[in-house]
Order: sequence, then C-alpha cells, then structure tokens
Amino acid sequence: MEIIESVYYFERRLQYNHKCGGVVMEDSVVQEKRSYKVLKDQRQYLKLIGSNIINRFGDSLDAIAFSWIVYEITQSASLMALIIAINYIPTMILQPIAGVIVDRIPKKRIMVLCDIGRGLVVLSVALLYMWDLITPLYLAITTVLNSTLEAFRVPAGLAIVPKLLDRDKYTVGTALNSTLGRICEIIGLASAGSIIALVKSYGALIIDAATFLLSALIISAIKIQEHKSEIKQNFESVKKGFVEGLHYLRSNHLLIIIIFLGMFMNFAMVPLNALSTAYVVDNLHSGPEMLSAIQLALVAGMALGSFITPKIDVLGRKKLFIGGGVIVSIIVSALWQIPNIPGIILRLAVMISLLVIMGIGVGVQNVIFSAAFMRHIDKDLMGRLGGITNAILVAAMPLGALLSSIAAKIAPVPVIFLISGVFSIILYFVMMRIRILKEL
Repeated sequence: MEIIESVYYFERRLQYNHKCGGVVMEDSVVQEKRSYKVLKDQRQYLKLIGSNIINRFGDSLDAIAFSWIVYEITQSASLMALIIAINYIPTMILQPIAGVIVDRIPKKRIMVLCDIGRGLVVLSVALLYMWDLITPLYLAITTVLNSTLEAFRVPAGLAIVPKLLDRDKYTVGTALNSTLGRICEIIGLASAGSIIALVKSYGALIIDAATFLLSALIISAIKIQEHKSEIKQNFESVKKGFVEGLHYLRSNHLLIIIIFLGMFMNFAMVPLNALSTAYVVDNLHSGPEMLSAIQLALVAGMALGSFITPKIDVLGRKKLFIGGGVIVSIIVSALWQIPNIPGIILRLAVMISLLVIMGIGVGVQNVIFSAAFMRHIDKDLMGRLGGITNAILVAAMPLGALLSSIAAKIAPVPVIFLISGVFSIILYFVMMRIRILKEL
C-alpha cells in the first residue's frame, strides 16, 4: 500500500483487542525479521513479487508513453489534469464494494482476469493511436475502464498476501517487493526514451499490454488453496460486509489517523503527478528524454529508500515517516526555482539530485506505511478494509486534480508546486504532535 502513488496490504493471525478498541501491537506478539534471507522459503510470495515487478516495467513505459500521448492529443495541462481526476473516481466509488466482494471469492482468479482486462484496454489505446483514431474522450473512457478493473485488482492483491507471506516477514517482504519493483521500473524508465524512439509511443503501450498478460500468467502459477465462500453474493451480504469493515475501522484509532494523514499527503502530491509533463515541456523546455530522466531519478531514490528501511527501522518509525515526508515536501517546493537555473546541464544535474533524495523519502514512507497497515488489520477483513482504505486515500485526489486543472489556467506550474509543497510541510509539523503515530 503506497501513499504518494496510492495505497494497499496483511498478516497470519492478527489478535484483535475488542476491549480497548484497537489491535495488539506487533512488537508484543512477534519479533519482526529484518534480513532478506528469511524470504527464501516464501516461494509463492516470490511469484507474486515476480508478477509485480513485470507490471512495474510496463508501468514505467506507460508513465512516459501514455502521458505523452495524452498531452499530445489534448495540448493542455488543464485538460490533462482533468483526465487524471477522472482516473480516481472509479477507485473512490467502487473499491469499498469491490473489497467486500473479493473477500468472498478466489482472489487469484480476480487478479488474473483484471490483468488480462487491463492489458486489452491498453492495447486498444495503442492500436487506435497508431491508426490516428484516438480522441480525448476515448482516453477518458479507457482511463475509467482501467480504474474500474484496478478497483477489484487492488483489494484482491491485498487480500492474497496474508496467505502467501508470514506475518513476521511483513516489513522485509514489503521492502523486497518495493525495491525489486523500483529496480525494474528504473530499467523501464532508462530504456523508455530509446523504446519510444524505436517503436513510437504506441509500441511502448503494446509492450505494457504484454506485461499485463505475462503478469496474469505468473499469477495463475501461484499455488494457493482458495474456496468460494458459501455466503451468497447479494445486496444484503455485500452491505453487511461493508458495514463490518466500517465498524472495524472505526474501532482502530491508529488506522483511522494514518489513513486520513495518507489522504491529505496524497492531496498535496497531486499537482506533481498531474502537471509533471506540462512542467517538463513548458517550464524546462524539454522532451520525453527529460521526463524519463527525472522519473528515473525519483524511482532510483525510491528503490534505495525501500531497501534501507528495514536496516534503519530501529531509529523509530514515526521519526522516519515524518522525516521522509518533510524531505519530500521541501523538494516539491524547491521545484519552483529549477527553471531559473542557468544552463541545461546544471539544471538537469540539480533536478536529478533533488529527485533522488525525494525518492528516498518516499520509499521510506511507503514501506513504513504498508507494513503498519499489514500489522494492524485482521486478515479476514483485508479485502474490504483494503478497499475502504484505498477509497479514502484517493478521495481527495480528484479534488486535488481538479484544483490543479483550475490552477494551471491561472498560475504557472512551478508556483503550484511551491504552494503544494508548503501545504505538505505544514501537515508534517502537525503530525509531530500526534502521539499515537509512535505505534507505526
């Protein structure tokens, strides 16, 4: 479950404490492992990691190719931000319901079908763009379709993990998954410019579609015993499951706090996600090679941050979480001045250096957030809680994207970055006073 990008994740047997309205803390139940060697016997989980890193490679190509296609078709930072806003709506509306449904049916089957579906959607965009038939409306429609499939894929992927990974390996398992995913993303971003130059943007999307299909094949090879629930899938059963998830969430004060903090953190980062392509084109006066380079720097930092988190965990999770957030926020604010740096080489060097540091902060935050979520959720409620949680986490993102769309019409993109960075810094200073975050 990753904030900044969006979030999701697990356990073997979490002990719920009904009397105090919370969970028995992980440190009092089991000593968590910190060496990556302990994962060698988690073979089915390693298969899941394999499918994830293949998806990461495809996503890294898509991040460059699709955003470039959208900006080329729309020729508007405002309209591009609007399409991104539309992307969040199915997640916000459908995922709480999808989470209840996937708790009752085989998760592996859902993951396979959703990956195949997403692959076909991406392939349709590639072919229509190649034939010069693509329109902004179709881009919006396919964005909604992909997000709808993800609304089921995410809680299914979340709910399957406790069946594949031992609880005392959550932090190190999450860190390995994130680190390897980032490394594969780095490879994809490093090669994205060359791939797009060689096979065009539509060719990169075709490769992305192929990674979805390969991911589905790997997931189908995971050995896991799942049985369809005897509970009939009707409106009343879905409603009951949803209400159970809300009751559990309401009784877990730490979970409530970190979810809403994640929501506001995502809100603060939306301008960077929505306007980065416009920033590269209009303010840095560069092309897809620059976009690839800066995303490569960010992902490299995230890989490093994910990798080192289990090693520096002893410093205190609250300190690491807030410290990482402050670093991220300061650098987002600093992007305001990057276009004023003289010389393209110096500008690129400063930009890459800052984004590597920013990525480290994001990587640390994501691992801490994901592991904390896994430790404090009952595995039998994982799907519905994952759906509800992710819906809340992205609830502010359509608003953030719409505000970015409006702001892009009246203010330069660097100024928008400055405002969002300052807003986020204030948020982290508020977090320092929240005592319960010591239990992260």
